[in-house]
Amino acid sequence: MDQRELRRTFRRIRRELSPHARTRAAQSLRRAFLHQRFLRARRIGFYLATAEEIDTWPLIAKACALGKSCYLPLVTDRLMRWVDPPLRYQQFNPLQPELAQNRFGILEPRWNPRAQIDIRRLDILLVPLVAFDRSGNRVGMGQGFYDRTLAPLVGSPQKPWLVGCAFSAQETSAIRQNEWDVKLDAILTEKGLMMA
Repeated sequence: MDQRELRRTFRRIRRELSPHARTRAAQSLRRAFLHQRFLRARRIGFYLATAEEIDTWPLIAKACALGKSCYLPLVTDRLMRWVDPPLRYQQFNPLQPELAQNRFGILEPRWNPRAQIDIRRLDILLVPLVAFDRSGNRVGMGQGFYDRTLAPLVGSPQKPWLVGCAFSAQETSAIRQNEWDVKLDAILTEKGLMMA
């Protein structure tokens, strides 16, 4: 299947998961903090899930309870330009989140340049996806926000540990990647953490 067909197929699979399966899967993500990379991390970039995606709030709550600094992406105003990254990361307080919907209907913090961080300073960055394989390849929603944001970090010694977050039902055997796609270091599902 090409990426368009994979996206269509796995979005349908993701939508068809029952509310009970979704809740149970999201709660299971907290086991990731048993891994040393999560325990040692001080600054973690999260994302807030859309209705289709696995809920990241239980993982954010666990990070907050452990005293981690939590960051969320903001879509920049220069969306279609390649000069600046389309996503910037900003610290937020999960206990008192001041969030607003962006133009895509996704919740994000209110713009505050003083609370933003260079993405290279994040220890871990969670990335949403539609489908993944065991080699760390992913299919996103097709806009390229994450790939374009992360592209300058490829091959850099200073970059966050990239972890795709998904339901295990989103796994496929192999994904043919484009030259601009950025590989993941690991994938986190309700079944556990899988190294790519």
